[in-house]
Amino acid sequence: MPLPRRPFTRPMRPAGRPARGWAWPVVVGLGVVWLGTALALLPGAALARIDLPRAALRVETGPDALIAAALARGLAATVELYTDTGAPAFLGSGFLFGTEPVLVTNAHVIGAHAHIVARFSDGQRREATLLRQDRARDLALFTLTGPAPAPGLSPAPTAPVLGQPLFALGAPLELGQSVTRGSLSHVGRQVDPAVPLQLYQHDAALNPGSSGGPLLDARGGVVAINARIADGSRFFTGVAYAVPVATLQGLIDDTLVPVPRLGLRLRPLDGETARLLGLGEDQTGVLVDDVDDGGAAARAGLRPGDVLLSLDGRRLDRPGTLAFALEGRRSDTLPLVLMRPGAHPMEQQLTLRLTPTDMPEASAASRAAPAPVPLGLTLAPGTARILSVTENSPAFAAGLAPGDEIRAVNGLAGAKVALRSATAQLLRIQRDERQMHLLLDPAAAPSLGRPVTGNALDPAVVPF
Repeated sequence: MPLPRRPFTRPMRPAGRPARGWAWPVVVGLGVVWLGTALALLPGAALARIDLPRAALRVETGPDALIAAALARGLAATVELYTDTGAPAFLGSGFLFGTEPVLVTNAHVIGAHAHIVARFSDGQRREATLLRQDRARDLALFTLTGPAPAPGLSPAPTAPVLGQPLFALGAPLELGQSVTRGSLSHVGRQVDPAVPLQLYQHDAALNPGSSGGPLLDARGGVVAINARIADGSRFFTGVAYAVPVATLQGLIDDTLVPVPRLGLRLRPLDGETARLLGLGEDQTGVLVDDVDDGGAAARAGLRPGDVLLSLDGRRLDRPGTLAFALEGRRSDTLPLVLMRPGAHPMEQQLTLRLTPTDMPEASAASRAAPAPVPLGLTLAPGTARILSVTENSPAFAAGLAPGDEIRAVNGLAGAKVALRSATAQLLRIQRDERQMHLLLDPAAAPSLGRPVTGNALDPAVVPF
């Protein structure tokens, strides 16, 4: 007799024990295979160093850790810069560079100061003395008094490429030891057409006070020196510029070609302007807007209205090319080809001769007493009431505003404020129903401003 069928039932599992379907052994098996394959591909030495329990808890090495270590070294070499006066005023940022470190910053950061104070991240301070500067390229070098508290940074081994991650270090808005991250936006912008310099454009945030700080790659190598933000912007709008480290090395080696002053103002020549001058819409060149008496351009015989075609054999198709032609000059006597419009436009050749008086002052001159500079302050006639304050001026940086009444200068009631000065002045002002003290320091403007390009009345005009 056949045995009776028993109804099928699933065995009960102990409480708390998870069910093991067919997927569980498959997943475990695949994991073992993957781990075995990964370990088999590792070199023996690397395999011996693996600490699986600790590695499972946290990541101790990797790209992020290496970047953080590089930035820590960068911040240790990055400084805040102050005047060496009794009441130090913040100027901007700087950093130590090289195996025998020099202090690097922007020329516009230090202004007329040949002696400054550098404050490091650990609170140490060092006095610094101007060694060399190039105002056209906006660079300055200082030597420290006493040993450097941190090693100098090294140049990046290669030039950055488009889209490469970059890190800006400095003290934006006086917030020391700050790091912002971005990438290279453009490999070369001639921001000031009168200067033969291609700046790196990047989008790591810069703000007033960032100028002079280093721009680093992910390994901590110096790519450039942060110098400015987009013209027309007071604060960061996504466009920042930095001076390439190769230009800094040229200043250290004293190999940069001085940028002469020609006493010349140029504007681009577009097709419509060329047509109206009777030159044809396809004519290239740059139009002379004005010529200063006694300058190199005037001595050469240039006149307003001339169209410059080439200098020293280099074609001039926009104002910026003149700067590079001057930088690459083979001598200080240069052939200049131009077109002189008129009833019968004709091509002419003149000779541009450069003399020592056309060259910028030697950097050693900055060791002398600073020259008085405009403070950006206008008073109502016959009163001590402020009528207007120029933007990005020392007065603007001090917090002065139209309507303020100056009650005392350096503690002397009724004293007159100097509208041009090389030294700081402590003003006691009346504003509405209260009085307050504000420090009016000529050195405060560079930390807020930036080099000005073009002509304030007509930005198309480029002065040389």
